[in-house]
Amino acid sequence: MSCCISRDDEMLSSAGYGEIHAVNVREMIFVMVYVSFDMILGAYLLGNMTALIVKGSKTEKFRDRMTDLIKYMNRNNLGKGMSNEIKRHLRLQYDRSYTETSVLQEIPASIRTKVLTIVNGFNF
Repeated sequence: MSCCISRDDEMLSSAGYGEIHAVNVREMIFVMVYVSFDMILGAYLLGNMTALIVKGSKTEKFRDRMTDLIKYMNRNNLGKGMSNEIKRHLRLQYDRSYTETSVLQEIPASIRTKVLTIVNGFNF
């Protein structure tokens, strides 16, 4: 059983099959623990880097506002109909906040120029 788990961990976490060669049960257990720790650490680091990149975006602000709104509605026992109406209104505000100007201002200037030349019909 430990042999199968060891091989599964090895295949799921390494770049290729057979990079780590565990010969006996003790080595297999070490490899399982080591590789599992490596996968958990990698997932943790990737999650934190993603959180740093997304920090302050309109989507995050919308999600935070929606979470606060849901807490407020649950605390005050608003009905489902009222809750859904408020959520739809907030979603509508979020969807309308993305105008052409706001989208263009969020991208780098070099790409913005290329987009504007294509949109305005200038082909170089």
